[in-house]
Amino acid sequence: MKKGMDNEGRAVYKFSHGVCQGGYLYGHKTKEGFTIEDKEGLKKALSAVAERYGLMDVTIKAYDDVFFIFFMMRPSLAPQKIIDSIQKEIGQISEWPEDYIFNGISDLRKKSIEEELNKLGMKDEQGQ
Repeated sequence: MKKGMDNEGRAVYKFSHGVCQGGYLYGHKTKEGFTIEDKEGLKKALSAVAERYGLMDVTIKAYDDVFFIFFMMRPSLAPQKIIDSIQKEIGQISEWPEDYIFNGISDLRKKSIEEELNKLGMKDEQGQ
């Protein structure tokens, strides 16, 4: 994999069988009345998933009752594998409902991540 930039400064990922841009977002909110007490533990667990699967350009934001992980992955990696691994790792950190968000995003730069978080009602500076 080779990483380059387009003319607008966004990352372009060149794999042997294709070119990708942007990335993915996984978000999960705790069950009603629960919080994320160990944000550092959560970040370590998510970082372990990222390392295990070779995720690229990872950004993790943890708030009181919700977290988000932004990343790029190899096209050959099944998204469900990442989702299952994340859910297994976070199981001990708080109580989680079955609902979560997994979506593609167009840009993994800090400014774009802040815009995505603002759309979801989050303030970037409040996340750890």
